[in-house]
Amino acid sequence: FMLEVTSRALMGGDDATFLDRFALPLTIGTYEGEQVIESRGALLKVLRGVQDFLRRNNIDLIDRRTVDAEFLSPDKVLATHESRYLCKGQQIGEVKLCCGTIERFDGFWMITSNDYAVSDAPSLNRALLSRADIKQSPTDGDHTDMKIKEA
Repeated sequence: FMLEVTSRALMGGDDATFLDRFALPLTIGTYEGEQVIESRGALLKVLRGVQDFLRRNNIDLIDRRTVDAEFLSPDKVLATHESRYLCKGQQIGEVKLCCGTIERFDGFWMITSNDYAVSDAPSLNRALLSRADIKQSPTDGDHTDMKIKEA
């Protein structure tokens, strides 16, 4: 359910629904580092960066599926999901893995942390870490950041 709601909100530009699914503070980690998001404004900056990455790379669908989930307590789940980024039905880049925690607050499930394993898209890692200080790669947007996956 959480993957479906956040994917639809991310791709459809429904900022409020997307932001409401994340608890603050939120920890985001990638191979390039980690950050703690403490405000909706900072989370919106990450959202905008990811949406920009998707637009530049012509991603029109994200196929996300749960790989594993384990209750750590009645109100906390550790879950891993994989994402496939698609452009006109073609998979772009490698499958991306994410391991995160989801916690229940007053009956409402919210994401409290996400660690992303993205090795083939440095500009996506920069977006996830709000690294606007790093200039966009000249290859961003022409699928050289993420190659079309051969079937």
